[in-house]
Amino acid sequence: MQIFNLLRQKIPLYVWVPLLTFIVFAPTIYLGYKYLITVLLVGSFTYLSILFVKTKREQKILEQKLKESNQSLNVLTNILGSSDALIYVTVPDTGEILFMNERMKEHYSIKDNCIGKICYKVLQTGMNQMCEFCPCRKLDKNPKEVVVWEEHNKLTKRIYRNIDRYIGWHNGKMAHIQNSMDITDLVSAKELVEQNNRNKDLFLSRMSYEIRSPMNVILGTSETQQHDQTLDFKVKDAFAMINNSAHLLFDIINSTLDLFKMESGEMELVVDKYNVSDLLGDSLQLNLKQIENKPIEFELDIDENIPLKLIGDEIHIKQILNNLLFNTFKHVENGLVKMSVFTDKADDMDITLVFCISVEHITAEQTIEQAGNFVENADLAMSIIKNLINMMHGEITVNSEPDKTSVCTVRLPQKIISSDVLGKKLAENLMELTGKAFTKEYMPYGSVLVVDDVESNLYVVKELMSPYGLSIDTVSSGFDAIERIRSGRVYDIVFMDHMMPKMDGIETVKIIREKLNYTHPIVALTANIMIGQANVFLDNGFNDFISKPINSRQLDSILNKLIRNKQTPKVIADARKQKKDAMKMYKKSDEYLAVFAKDVKKALSELDQTSKNISDASNDELQMFAVNAHSIKSLLADIGENTLSQLALVLEEAGKQCDKNTIAKKTQQFVSEVETIVSKIETKLSEKNPKFCEF
Repeated sequence: MQIFNLLRQKIPLYVWVPLLTFIVFAPTIYLGYKYLITVLLVGSFTYLSILFVKTKREQKILEQKLKESNQSLNVLTNILGSSDALIYVTVPDTGEILFMNERMKEHYSIKDNCIGKICYKVLQTGMNQMCEFCPCRKLDKNPKEVVVWEEHNKLTKRIYRNIDRYIGWHNGKMAHIQNSMDITDLVSAKELVEQNNRNKDLFLSRMSYEIRSPMNVILGTSETQQHDQTLDFKVKDAFAMINNSAHLLFDIINSTLDLFKMESGEMELVVDKYNVSDLLGDSLQLNLKQIENKPIEFELDIDENIPLKLIGDEIHIKQILNNLLFNTFKHVENGLVKMSVFTDKADDMDITLVFCISVEHITAEQTIEQAGNFVENADLAMSIIKNLINMMHGEITVNSEPDKTSVCTVRLPQKIISSDVLGKKLAENLMELTGKAFTKEYMPYGSVLVVDDVESNLYVVKELMSPYGLSIDTVSSGFDAIERIRSGRVYDIVFMDHMMPKMDGIETVKIIREKLNYTHPIVALTANIMIGQANVFLDNGFNDFISKPINSRQLDSILNKLIRNKQTPKVIADARKQKKDAMKMYKKSDEYLAVFAKDVKKALSELDQTSKNISDASNDELQMFAVNAHSIKSLLADIGENTLSQLALVLEEAGKQCDKNTIAKKTQQFVSEVETIVSKIETKLSEKNPKFCEF
């Protein structure tokens, strides 16, 4: 047979036909028709035999291929059936189901055989044609693509994550396979986590605001009372302890809030320019109180060539330094503690600020890690400190050996603003620092408006700014602030609280800027220092912002920048002279102060009486009201109480113009504040000599 096939392939058809004709018919000429019939019968039998053998062989080959195909299908179905995923296979064009694993049948509660049925009729509800979202539509355009998508199934009311692709099926044709996972519980868990994160953000925002507002009052009041010269030194020391403890408590609160921010990935650096001397001064004054009653010697070495101003995150740098000093002083009972501050310059724009704290004579039982809690301690604050240092691309290292000096070094990359440096004098002043307050510029030429809905906050801000001699107006709502500006009043600075009922600070400033065209500086007072808040203020018409609790140095910096620095040298010099004269007047003899108290109390009594009966007051009584207000105005100016003196002037003008509304609104507040001053003077006088009480 093989020879026959080989000859058939090698010999052309036009040769075979004549040759076969000759073989069959040539003998017939000699042998007759019987031979022809015999040949034809033999040939037919031979052909049929060959055809039968060939058919049987092809049948065996087909049976073998079918067997192998069934084996492949069984292996494939076993593999797909053993998966926990929901898997089914369909014909791409029709959606006819070729396979579905048991896991999917159970999930969809399919009990009958679904092979041959249409997928969208079995797995969907209310569908009579191919789904609009069917992945085969995409796969037809790109058969090699893998489609990953989420499905909210109306039949099961569950959510699935599907992976679809085309594969070669056992019959050699292309088939569509879907691998599906029920992610309903995962989605619910994700939504729960997201809701928890939203709740956490809300909690952080509310907690930051709710805590900062009362802390602002505690810190502000205790700070201002420390500088009240009429108080006994024991009382002032008590206020100093309250202030120091409140600062430490506030650091703990900040650390807790920072931990929440870090866990949620929302911690951010607030990068801005800052004064290095202010940063060091604040931290030293806060922490040196801890060693007043300990046998600890503290040495400070500050490089005079440190740039005066840098760009970085002052708030968090201060937090780092405060925690290092606090933990060092807390755990070291005696010995020598040194702190060095210097910089390593990288180039004209970049510099590394270095804090180096060392403790000498640490015993084997008390290494620097124990004494300072610098690195190994899992303490909350120190954990945050390490994260902050990493965020600033800085580093913290500790070299510690028993019975030797142990050193902690923090290196923080910063940006340089200018070539100005601390200088020898300022560096020496910082190194000699023993808690002295910084100098507050006297600015009687300045005027400010403070807007806050909380009375205690208004009190704190006024007290913090009272040493500056400013003319200070206060209102308790955004509506009042708008009316004050609409009336034509212009201030050097408007301090605007952020969170106020009915109309917040941002809404108020928008009206003041856009509708009243007010262009003078507005500074935000905010207890909300969450992520991006600084840019929110600057993008909405504010010139700057101060976070609560109010830092007196930050307040001083803004007052100097927006008021003092805009004055001529002569105006500033005259104000300083005026302050000296006022201080001299304030330090007049005790006899003078006693007479002052007596005269003011008498005039206050007249003002109070008139204001309480203002509706029935005659013109003559109003004119006498103006005279009394004038006398108090002069007396207050004599002792440097310029803000109250200005308020007395307002009352004087109201009396002259018979303005009963102004008298009714402002007199009681004025009387209360002046009575407080008189009370302090009388207390001071009685402590020195009881005879002055006779006045």
